[in-house]
Amino acid sequence: MISSATSSAAPLALAPHHLRLFALIIDYLLAIVMLNLAHKASLGAHWDLNPQPFSGDQSPALWFAAAMVVLLAKDGLNGRSPGKWFMGIAVVRANDPAAVPGLPRLVLRNLTLAILPLEAVAMFVDRYYRRLGDRLAGTVVVAAGNPAHLTRRLLGMAILFLATMLAILLVEFWNVRRSAAYQTALGAASRYGQVHQAVGDGMEFGGSPSLARTPDGQQTTVVLDVEGARGEAQVEVVLRLERAPLRWRVASLRLLEAPLPPPEVQTAPSR
Repeated sequence: MISSATSSAAPLALAPHHLRLFALIIDYLLAIVMLNLAHKASLGAHWDLNPQPFSGDQSPALWFAAAMVVLLAKDGLNGRSPGKWFMGIAVVRANDPAAVPGLPRLVLRNLTLAILPLEAVAMFVDRYYRRLGDRLAGTVVVAAGNPAHLTRRLLGMAILFLATMLAILLVEFWNVRRSAAYQTALGAASRYGQVHQAVGDGMEFGGSPSLARTPDGQQTTVVLDVEGARGEAQVEVVLRLERAPLRWRVASLRLLEAPLPPPEVQTAPSR
């Protein structure tokens, strides 16, 4: 059994409790963000009128199952999860600290995360800082012998989190444009005479449209940016859901912002 310092050529110390705790928190945060991104990306065209994945009465069970799949395989990269890599620790086999456990053993180890409070207690009372999953899989967590420089690890985690958040924002913007509510609001605003009068010829819709739904899903407010020869404006379209057939109906449409009218030309009085 490995001790606080192994007798191998490159001794490996057992990973402290606080490093393992921070690694687990990072992994959970990443799992939540990645599942949120996957959910948003899975929405199809006219998603606001179609049944959604991970919705309804089965939502908690489905989300739990998806989260468990991510967490079970989180240590598959050379015995490290993203959190463990950042903290400079790794999972190794207890009877051979130089060997990285295989994926089946790592998955078996993480099965007991479902009883996390008991796992925490077991880790604090065990001589080798093993939780129940470590005992089941025959593993221990050690401080890596040659971890990446702290600055490099900080940069890597920052890039990972920022890239994921940027991806969520881009997918959110994409989802607005492929919703049935946006398509309905765009068609109504394009035919609205006051919008054309306000912005002039060459009317184009672009920018960053916003979409806000009421909690019951029966009403959606879409705000569109429009630009023309006279300037820019914003149009608010309020939609209500009709059941037969299922579609969005325009309840109201108004200009929120419109370009100022051109100043009147002042002519000098004749003498």
